[in-house]
Amino acid sequence: MKKTKNVFNERDSLLINDSSNNLSSGTLEVRFKFDAKNNKMWIFVIKATLEMTENLLKSTLVQVHLTVLPSKRIRFRTRVKSIDNAMFAEEFFCKVSPDTMQSQGIRFRLYTYERFKREKLLAEATVMFAMINLDEDMCKIVPLKRAYPSQDSDLGSRSHSSINSNSRLNSIVPSGDGTINSLLSELEIGLAYDRNQSMLILEIGKGNNFHLTSEDRPPDTYVQITLHNLVGEEITTKRTAIKYGQYQPIFAERYLFNIQENFLDQITLFISVMNKNLINKNDRELGWISFGHDTSGTLQCAHWDSMFNAQGEIITRWHTLLEK
Repeated sequence: MKKTKNVFNERDSLLINDSSNNLSSGTLEVRFKFDAKNNKMWIFVIKATLEMTENLLKSTLVQVHLTVLPSKRIRFRTRVKSIDNAMFAEEFFCKVSPDTMQSQGIRFRLYTYERFKREKLLAEATVMFAMINLDEDMCKIVPLKRAYPSQDSDLGSRSHSSINSNSRLNSIVPSGDGTINSLLSELEIGLAYDRNQSMLILEIGKGNNFHLTSEDRPPDTYVQITLHNLVGEEITTKRTAIKYGQYQPIFAERYLFNIQENFLDQITLFISVMNKNLINKNDRELGWISFGHDTSGTLQCAHWDSMFNAQGEIITRWHTLLEK
């Protein structure tokens, strides 16, 4: 069993009375391993230990978001776990340069999810690689600092949605039933996995409430699909036909991706709705979602998991698009 070590002093754990945050104290158990030969930093997220000021619902879930500093362009997410048993046991890696490693680090943020409520930033901690001894192979106990809503400023991230983007109500309704969220842009997505042929199947169905705030006319839109590997490299890109002047376009297109089942948890499927600019060819993104390893939210994660259990059957759901 590996030893554990506290990488901060006790005073670094911030305990402030705040009615909007039920965290009393908390720690995150992690492990770092530097692969000098391949210039890779491995980050192991083991578990979170949280003490709350009041009992939360048993259905409350927690998830850890990881961001590589200082660029913030590389991001990861753990699977969601029950808040009273937040054992993650997941590993991630990122490319690092020995020349710049001393200025790099990882920011950990914990989010809670409750049914029918928006995600909430609970706590965070930052570990700079210069602060730890990478020659030691031991677990590290990182005290968590209570977070405030204003701290959640991940706007502009393509890899993860921010709290502002994800605070929009995601809708999941049966195909063809429409939606009650009349102001939100949505896209109907079908997912299936054929284990016999090792084939991931994606269906782009209908769009709903596609509009531009700066224009009165309905937009010309298409859907762009991009498949990324574990380190964010693009594997393939596809796009639908353009639908001209429609608020509620019908795409009805299907795409097949040959992916072995053991690699499904290592790929990310980015789906972006684009507004076609016929004048200067500078197309604009209306919204996006993602599935797989770098999922954009709990509802996308739930849809992806449902696909695994569907024995090849297409699972179709509506998803609210996240703004850039």
